[in-house]
Amino acid sequence: MSRLPLPLALCAALLSGCATDYCGDDVASWIEVGASHGDGDAVFVPITDGAVLAVERGSQGGQHVWAALRARGLDPGSEDISEGLANDDLPWVEFQLESDEGVHSSDNLLRRPLDRTDGPEPYGLMDRQVQFRHWVSLPPDWADQDMGEVEAALEEVDFTLRVILEDACGDTLTDEVIVRLDFPPRG
Repeated sequence: MSRLPLPLALCAALLSGCATDYCGDDVASWIEVGASHGDGDAVFVPITDGAVLAVERGSQGGQHVWAALRARGLDPGSEDISEGLANDDLPWVEFQLESDEGVHSSDNLLRRPLDRTDGPEPYGLMDRQVQFRHWVSLPPDWADQDMGEVEAALEEVDFTLRVILEDACGDTLTDEVIVRLDFPPRG
């Protein structure tokens, strides 16, 4: 067995992620779904059941709400996206918007580094657009429907806003809250 010189051994240990590896630790992990301002401010806004989220319209006719997460006690993987892809240690993150009819949000499963925060929760993901559809399955008469009426009806629906995160260890954390939507006026 050959030995590495001490400086190389330290470098190898640091590159292997030993300093931030939570895998196998009995760390109390948790995650919280929330909202964000969506104005580039990157501020986590805690929300509770019954919160109303403002819907924003996109330039191509779609709509979205802004979501965020904060978490603790997980292995966040690499801080740099290129390094994380090379190391295959970036977390998987998905936000879902679901009603009794099913999932309205578009597929948004994404691998990306988590933000390191200065607050008591060391990890977060801010300013995430969660795009969604008016219907889970497009009805045959969708073009004939009054979208103002469709959106007014959706404002009365309880939606589940959920975040699912699989960290670098393969551990999955989930949180959800019940929300309502507030659509801006049409036209």
